[in-house]
Amino acid sequence: MILESYGLDKSIIDHSRSVALLATRIADQMALDGVKLDSRVVEAAAILHDIGLAKSGGIEHCVAGAEIVRQLGLPNSVADCIERHECITKQETKELGFRDTYCDRDLVPVTVEDEILVCADNLYWIMAKGIDPLNSSAIVDFLYEYFNSAYEKATGHGIKRNHPAVERNIKIIHEFQKYLCCVSP
Repeated sequence: MILESYGLDKSIIDHSRSVALLATRIADQMALDGVKLDSRVVEAAAILHDIGLAKSGGIEHCVAGAEIVRQLGLPNSVADCIERHECITKQETKELGFRDTYCDRDLVPVTVEDEILVCADNLYWIMAKGIDPLNSSAIVDFLYEYFNSAYEKATGHGIKRNHPAVERNIKIIHEFQKYLCCVSP
């Protein structure tokens, strides 16, 4: 498998497989509801979304992963989805200390496939903490703590509860909640 060939830890590989399962379940539910999407992009991006951790241990792994996927000759739609899975803007990448070459664009979801990956990746961590994916207030609390911790680690200071990165991720989860029946514990 590709992930193993890049020397990724078993826990990252297991996480990636779980995110792919969640993402494909969400995509399947959306397709049944008539939403137009490319399930092959969702599945490929989900399984490979953390491949960039082989090159970069930080938040830059999303861009590093997209570079790897492009070098492997996979479609740009898969690479773009991977690149956007951290759901942050150009300004936020600078705040988090991305190298200048990574700060030339927003890394936020553009397509429904991008949003499915963001949702599935967040859901993995939400469910790993034992939080019901339909419990909106617990999800809001978790996402705030997650992003606050990431910003604190990267910049030395936390963020406000209504930070745009938190709000963006909450919005995606809320938009997808009607499809989460297939992933509830």
